[in-house]
Amino acid sequence: MSSHRAPNDAIRRPDQVKLQRSLVLILGFISTVVLAGYTVKSGNPLFMIGFVVLPFAIMLLNKPELLLVMAVTMGASQISVPGMSYTTLGVFAKLLLICVTFLGIIMNRRQWSLEKIPEHKTLYLFGVVVVMLMVVRGSGLRILGSATWGGMVYITMLISIAFMLITSGFSVGEKHIRWMVWGSVLFGAIGAYFQYIGWESVAFEGSQAATRLRWLTPLAYAFIPVVFAIKTQRRFFVFLLALILSLSMFALTGDRKLLIYALMSIGGYGYFVSKSKPLYFVRAVFLSLILWVVLVFGVHLLPLGVQRAASIIPGIEVDYAVAKNAEHSVNWRLEIWGYCIEQSKQYLVLGRGSAFDVAETAGNLGVNDLAISSPWLAFQTRNYHSGPLSLLIDYGLPGFLVMLAFVVLVFKRLWGFALKLGRIDTFYSRYALFLCVSLMMLFFKYFFIMGNIPELGRLITEVGVTYIVVHSVLKTEGDCASTPPK
Repeated sequence: MSSHRAPNDAIRRPDQVKLQRSLVLILGFISTVVLAGYTVKSGNPLFMIGFVVLPFAIMLLNKPELLLVMAVTMGASQISVPGMSYTTLGVFAKLLLICVTFLGIIMNRRQWSLEKIPEHKTLYLFGVVVVMLMVVRGSGLRILGSATWGGMVYITMLISIAFMLITSGFSVGEKHIRWMVWGSVLFGAIGAYFQYIGWESVAFEGSQAATRLRWLTPLAYAFIPVVFAIKTQRRFFVFLLALILSLSMFALTGDRKLLIYALMSIGGYGYFVSKSKPLYFVRAVFLSLILWVVLVFGVHLLPLGVQRAASIIPGIEVDYAVAKNAEHSVNWRLEIWGYCIEQSKQYLVLGRGSAFDVAETAGNLGVNDLAISSPWLAFQTRNYHSGPLSLLIDYGLPGFLVMLAFVVLVFKRLWGFALKLGRIDTFYSRYALFLCVSLMMLFFKYFFIMGNIPELGRLITEVGVTYIVVHSVLKTEGDCASTPPK
């Protein structure tokens, strides 16, 4: 009897697949009509963009690698979407990848299997904390009838979490990694130009507007991985020039935390590729002393923005006005942190949340608060200038501990990746290694220098991208780890 059933089963299966795909197409058509009608009626820019992007999402169903490249390169631009706070082109690209992935699952066309890692459990738990805050404290989304504002912080966070979860186990080819590298530089330059012409409103303080070239930030972030990806013994002079250019861009922003990040990333990369760690430390200290002596005698010849960035280095005397501005910035942060630490006690069990009532907030602020950017203003607008305090106050002790566990797991995994990649010497391995080191330094900056909740969402995305690149490189070049670098 089994011999008669097999042909019947073979006949039924194509019919079932055909029926399933027909149902998906019908549902897709109905969804498109409903979305089009709602888009026209509401005028919501998010739905408008979704309606325009939907056909391209269907076209790219079999090309998830291209969607990933889009998410990485467009994210490097840091171009914000007008009228939508905390939302960038990169966020929409990630959302598109998530939607296409779910569409592929519905149509039974998923092209990779999920890899389960301990980090995922912490992300699930943090997602629960986010949803709980949205329910109890208010979602901050007008579309859900909330009376509060600021809900896009929650949405971008959930998108970042979903991005890392669904891309787990995903891999790309060398061609796509090259597109990420050079595409990020291109979009970083475009993003820098958009900030330069005032697309994104950036506040400056007094005379610092002319000296702090903060619009260089997207390009500086995108360019520094290329510096180490192209590093070879034959191209050492090119590497040195590119390194000087990269450090110059970070310094010209006048942002001390960015300069610290760049210097620590360079030092960390050198540590993992060095054959002798003790000898590397000796060389690093010697070169640091030489650089320090040069800055002591030549810092006044540098632009004021660079002097502000260099003011963080002990023993460096910069322009008086620049020094006072930097000192005021430090004291202002210390005052804010002290005030926020006192207030954090009442939000340990259930966080304050990222959404807030605009009318209530405005009513609690005075003219002096706005004039001097008081700690009360920073607290009311959730601008704590501290990663740990942002987590502790807005997401409570549960959110803080869960995210701390996530960072510890990520740091441990990145360290292991870096040790493996340090024994390989190719364009792709060097790029992957710098991503690992850079991400470790960004988490260090977030917890010990400055951070906020929107930045945390971007870091979670960076973790997902870095894991994909590293797994792809080790998959194709892992056998090179046992051979000495060329």
